[in-house]
Amino acid sequence: MIAPRRNLHPVAVDALPECPIPAGIELKSHYFMQFHHQYWGNCDFRQLADRDSRCLALELIFAAQNQQPVGTLPEDPRILAGLVNTPVDEFIRICEREYGPLWEWRRCLCEDGTVRLYHLEMHKWVQDAAKATVSYNDKLESERERKRLAQLPDQIVRAGGTKAMAEDHIYVLRLDQYLLENHPKKQRRPNIVLDAMEQMELAEIRASG
Repeated sequence: MIAPRRNLHPVAVDALPECPIPAGIELKSHYFMQFHHQYWGNCDFRQLADRDSRCLALELIFAAQNQQPVGTLPEDPRILAGLVNTPVDEFIRICEREYGPLWEWRRCLCEDGTVRLYHLEMHKWVQDAAKATVSYNDKLESERERKRLAQLPDQIVRAGGTKAMAEDHIYVLRLDQYLLENHPKKQRRPNIVLDAMEQMELAEIRASG
């Protein structure tokens, strides 16, 4: 448990607010992070904290990007000190200052029942990054789908299908879905596409019989 400070008071676990950052958000593919420099440049902490506190505060912000839930921190000072590569005694001593590196970090209760620390401003950064990730992933998936559907008609012909089958948009969509469900990690070589076409035909025969 972190030593009591002015900005982090002990609160009963059942009285803690729920963590506003849901578990499961991954930002591991981000090689950079959004940093709201206007907030940092104008906040009271930067104006009033000493150099040691400011340095450790930034280190903790960066470390929180790789935590779960993302943007949160453990409350154990030993783990926190390890995250910023600082001796535990020194870390606790700096945290006990009026404007320590955990300024405005608050305790919260996570979905799995653990107690962690979160920062309201950090929460906004995580939300923005998560939205950008979802938007990027959606665009990436849309581009993958476009390429798959553009290539599949030629793959049908190479697998022995007819030109009419390759030009049947509904058939192409159905075959694409079948391949996604049954051969998700295989390259769409002629033998794989042919097998999928045959299995779809067999399924139709069984359904009609």
